[in-house]
Amino acid sequence: MVDKDENPTITKPVLFFNINTPVNTVDYKIKFKGVNGNVTNYNRPSNTSATEETSLHFGEEIDEFTSNSVTTSLFENNYKKYISNLFANTSRIVNYTAIFDLNTLLRYEMNDRVIIDGNPYRFNEIKTNLTTGKSEIELITDFAIVDTQAPTVPTNLAFVSATDNSITIDWTASTDNVGIRGYEIFVDGSLALFVGNVTIATIGSLSQDTSYSIEISAIDEAGNSSAKTSALVADTLVADNTVPSTPSGLAFGSRQGEQVVFRFLQSSDSGSGVEGYYIWLNGNLLQEDITPPYTIVQGYVTYLLDGVPLQQTSTLNVQAFDFAGNVSALSNTITIPSN
Repeated sequence: MVDKDENPTITKPVLFFNINTPVNTVDYKIKFKGVNGNVTNYNRPSNTSATEETSLHFGEEIDEFTSNSVTTSLFENNYKKYISNLFANTSRIVNYTAIFDLNTLLRYEMNDRVIIDGNPYRFNEIKTNLTTGKSEIELITDFAIVDTQAPTVPTNLAFVSATDNSITIDWTASTDNVGIRGYEIFVDGSLALFVGNVTIATIGSLSQDTSYSIEISAIDEAGNSSAKTSALVADTLVADNTVPSTPSGLAFGSRQGEQVVFRFLQSSDSGSGVEGYYIWLNGNLLQEDITPPYTIVQGYVTYLLDGVPLQQTSTLNVQAFDFAGNVSALSNTITIPSN
């Protein structure tokens, strides 16, 4: 390129049409030094094509050589139609028929991303036939950058506790380049539960006194799955249907205003163990429970109850309950004198 004084100069890249243009050899005698004959043609840069049918701009362009108007730009002729088709929903939609497991149907959301044969899509519409279990899926091409990196495998999968119909487990969280959506929990090889981005979960609806093989895998925000953990074997408990023994030796201790002290001997339970004691005052179950740590005086559980009516005598019973929800019979009844 040359500058305004026709001195050679280096510029940023310039896009233009190269137009081979004839020279008026009658009016202009152009020659090269040491070369016979006149220059009859030369190449000139132009903002429009030689036929003035195409320009470089997005709209109208004036041919700087002829001053003619050109409205059919490269963008109009080529890219505009291409881009419109590329981003139009109608040209990006694909349809599939699939059968999803119940967990997927319950937790998917519109615009969730799915990868099919390495191509990214987002859910646009799902219609599920509850009789056949088949889902008609309408997907739309996703232009976002696709995350194909799987999360790390969760570690330190461990048993926490169990009941006769549930097992609680915990683990150390996975990591991911984008983020963890949650964890799939497999029981005896089948997907049993999906939980969010947590590190503890309880698996329910299990059978009593049964061993289960438990594995988990992490799911990231793009739907990539980690490998499963090594299996953890855990057992449910035998169902506890045994009620605790009835509290005995319930006795009145003292009274000061609405506060009453009473005592009783602890119950025993051969199943899940005694969790605490209910208090019945004047035949009504109170919201207040007696739970550990107990105050033990001379072998008796001793308890101070507040809110006992002042101007009347009252009756009181206690009742043991265990961790399985079994409840004992009511203890003996004591009479609390009015104050």
